[in-house]
Amino acid sequence: MDSIINSLNYLIKTKIKVSRFLLYILLLKFHIAISQAPAFRQYTDEDGLPSMTVYGIKQDLSGYLWLATTKGICRFDGHEFKKYSLPDMKGQDIPYLFMDETGTPWFYNMAGEIFNIENDKIRKIDISSPHPDLTIYYFFVHENCIYITWGGLNTYVSYKYDNCNLNSFEKLPNAYGFIKIHNGKFLCTSIIKRDSCFQIINLKNSKLLYNYKLPSNYFFNYHNETNIFTAVTEDSLFLFTPYYAALFDSQFSLLKSIRLRELVNDTVVYISLINKTELFIKTNYKSVVYNLRNNKISAETKFGVSLNSIMEDRQKRHWVSTTNKGLFLIFNKNLSLYTEDNSKIFSNEIISLKSDFPYLYIGHSNNSISILNQLTLEWKTILVPGARRIKSISRINENNLIVGADNGIYQIQLRDKQKDKITLLKFGSIKDVFWQDAENIIILTSLGTFYCNYNDLLNTNYKFLLENSSINIRSTSLTKFKDTIYIGTVKGLFKKIGSHFEKINLGQFSNLYINKLYTDYNKLYICTDGNGLLVYQNGEIIDIINNQNGLPSNSITCIWSIHPSQIAIGTDNGAYLFNPNTKKGFGFNQLDGLPAKEIVDLSCDQGRLWIGTNKGLASIPIEEIQPNKEKPLVELISSEVFYKSGKFPFSKILPYNFNHLRFKLQTRCLQSKDQLKIYYKLYKNDSNWISTTNKILEFIGLSQGDYELQIKATNEDGIESDPPLIFPFKIEAPWWETTIFKISLLSFMIFSTIGISYWRSFSIKKTEKKQRAILDQINQLRLQALQHQMNPHFIFNSLNAIQSFLGNNEEKVAMTYLSQFGKLIRIIFDQSKLKSISLQEEIELLQHYIYLEELRFKNNLVIKLEVDPILLKYSRQIRIPPLVIQPIVENSFRHGLIHLGAQGKLSIKLELNGNQVQCVVQDNGIGREKSKLINEWKRKNHVSTGIASAAERLLIIDNERDKIGLDIIDLYDPFGNPAGTKVTLILQIFDPSKYNINRIS
Repeated sequence: MDSIINSLNYLIKTKIKVSRFLLYILLLKFHIAISQAPAFRQYTDEDGLPSMTVYGIKQDLSGYLWLATTKGICRFDGHEFKKYSLPDMKGQDIPYLFMDETGTPWFYNMAGEIFNIENDKIRKIDISSPHPDLTIYYFFVHENCIYITWGGLNTYVSYKYDNCNLNSFEKLPNAYGFIKIHNGKFLCTSIIKRDSCFQIINLKNSKLLYNYKLPSNYFFNYHNETNIFTAVTEDSLFLFTPYYAALFDSQFSLLKSIRLRELVNDTVVYISLINKTELFIKTNYKSVVYNLRNNKISAETKFGVSLNSIMEDRQKRHWVSTTNKGLFLIFNKNLSLYTEDNSKIFSNEIISLKSDFPYLYIGHSNNSISILNQLTLEWKTILVPGARRIKSISRINENNLIVGADNGIYQIQLRDKQKDKITLLKFGSIKDVFWQDAENIIILTSLGTFYCNYNDLLNTNYKFLLENSSINIRSTSLTKFKDTIYIGTVKGLFKKIGSHFEKINLGQFSNLYINKLYTDYNKLYICTDGNGLLVYQNGEIIDIINNQNGLPSNSITCIWSIHPSQIAIGTDNGAYLFNPNTKKGFGFNQLDGLPAKEIVDLSCDQGRLWIGTNKGLASIPIEEIQPNKEKPLVELISSEVFYKSGKFPFSKILPYNFNHLRFKLQTRCLQSKDQLKIYYKLYKNDSNWISTTNKILEFIGLSQGDYELQIKATNEDGIESDPPLIFPFKIEAPWWETTIFKISLLSFMIFSTIGISYWRSFSIKKTEKKQRAILDQINQLRLQALQHQMNPHFIFNSLNAIQSFLGNNEEKVAMTYLSQFGKLIRIIFDQSKLKSISLQEEIELLQHYIYLEELRFKNNLVIKLEVDPILLKYSRQIRIPPLVIQPIVENSFRHGLIHLGAQGKLSIKLELNGNQVQCVVQDNGIGREKSKLINEWKRKNHVSTGIASAAERLLIIDNERDKIGLDIIDLYDPFGNPAGTKVTLILQIFDPSKYNINRIS
């Protein structure tokens, strides 16, 4: 290869006339590579990657990538990394990732815990090691069964577990290395043997399929790495271990063997297949890719030892996992990047390109020119002091260049071993130099356009230039179209007519800022700054190519016509490959591996497109420039219906008021990043798709009718998802718009009109009468409440008790009784003004009243007051009606206990029953029938007692809801004799949920 290159150099240096075509044929024949460095995109923790160390990469059936990292497992959809974890995971370090035949990812952590992801949820598989010293050595999932080989230093044992019932498992007869399902066979190896014999077994029927005697010293070391058997094609299989690799046909005949240690001259620590022809091999000191077809090894010098694995996805892109460097996406392997870091290009900031095969001239912004020999890959740098930006480069002959720069025109004499000679003609900022011949040179500057000849240029004849001024407007570009010279300026387009230039009337485009002109295939292309690309022919603009045609920007910086059906358009937002015939194209930008979005210049030579940016140079074969063919995926995560404050599941038929709908989506397109677009339309016959980047579609206030929501996605190059998601649904008409309702409404209006006058008069009178009756009843109830708050009988008995105490010289008892009686009277009158009181206040009133009765009966009665602890805890929050319990207790004393003397017993219990306070008052008095008592309360002209007033108040409060009330039961002994009275009083708790009252707390 070196001799070929030296020969070519000799031909060039000795000026032997070899045609460019012959050189190009030689270049193809001997495969002289010109690739410099592959284009890649790096993903780090700043992009959401859980860890900078990525072990394995798998792609599921839907196209998502699954990554095993030191900080957990995550899924990548091209836009974001979604991490999956559980709170009780013993470790986040995931060394292994397995994808079963259904596309379900399985993995285990360093702690030996096994997990999988189903329906976007992580699930822990409760399988533990059969012995503490054994760890997972082989792992496989097939037909809802989990196969695990547990291994230690000297022990290996295999188990089969039922994924639906993990308690159901069986120990396999031998220890196996599980390989793959291939042509219906479950392939595995026996790992009990320690000799150099390798066996392949069908685990389904334990049939021996292959017995292979390995070369000496190439035994399988099971302690180092899992042996993997992989399908290369449908009819061939590939086996590799850290020491040996072999290719078999479908009948397990050996096709090819590789001694890996001799191949890489190092210890192999990891091996995997990238695709059908490439094998990734990692050693202690390097990472290489071995080509199975041509037996060539290429070193992955970019990543070195940091590289962990390489996976090729369905679009033939390579994904690289590394240690401490994150995840890399390798774009087209034939796309080469030239930067200061990976080549001898003098600067990343490129201003202009000029291709003259085999040389590529690159003008920079820092007084320099880089020259690349495409045959030898040799670089040369020419420094042009004071030039600043190199705007144009024209080659006069093999040894002379004319260079236009910000600081003038430079003539450069190229020399092989001597220093290049540079001559300066300082005249304004040069934009372009057009070399027609030695007598006709046109110079475009910031001051205008000028003529000169070669001698004037060498003699720096400024006066001659000024006398030959043709256009006094800043000129930007020049081209020759149909034997006519055209000049682009900041004020429009000019063409040469005779010895002078005239401005061309282009209508609305007459005064546009023109960046560059280009001509090819009988068309003149005008690159404008903000108005797209104009196509000029036969004296008029015949076409306009702008963002409506898909261009990423209307600011066109450069153009190159590749062939009649494809032109490359450079913009300030990437390049665009456009077909003038179909009016369609696709972008070629940073998403495809370009170093920057701003394209400053384009050039095409020998089947390669050269793209200059402000961050480096890119080169790619024209046939390799393809759109991103990955079909994006759009999936529905959830669909919800909102009504008032609640959420309801989506259904195909919805009531009229269920017209607030929300659809949540997720997408996948691994290369598109945030350039993926979602389109939707709501009506079946609607031809207009609505574009959005939002993954939540929300529709509020939909009217009645039939709908069909259709959703699709497109990547940055217009490739659509297939097929679109379709969700038909119907929103029913409101009930008042139905036919039945309209007929009923009409009938009602007719009958209503006939009797409306009479009914209105009757209704008014009836309402007034009812309001007066209600007002009278309210006033009467208020009066009765005030009159019956205190039972005159109780006051009379109390006064008699005081008089009795004084008559028996029990002055101290009388004073105590009188004091307590006064407190009780104050409490009663205070509570009579309130609608409700706390349970605590009612308990205090009862305690005062019981104390008075105990004094009056001289402690001859047994009285118990019991309060449920939970009620006591919330007694200040619970609200009940005032003065309803005391009349009941008083009634027990008055009608039952007073006749028993010392044998009287009275119990008062306050209990919690659900959301109600229950008060039970029970005595062992003489009793009385409930019906007789109720009839007494309802007799006309009867003044109600205290208990009757309480019962009536409860009845009003309950308002026929049957939630609170009063129940009186007469008690009898076994012989039918009266044995007392039991009164149950139910009082509703006010807002119980506010205090979270429950017996458990």
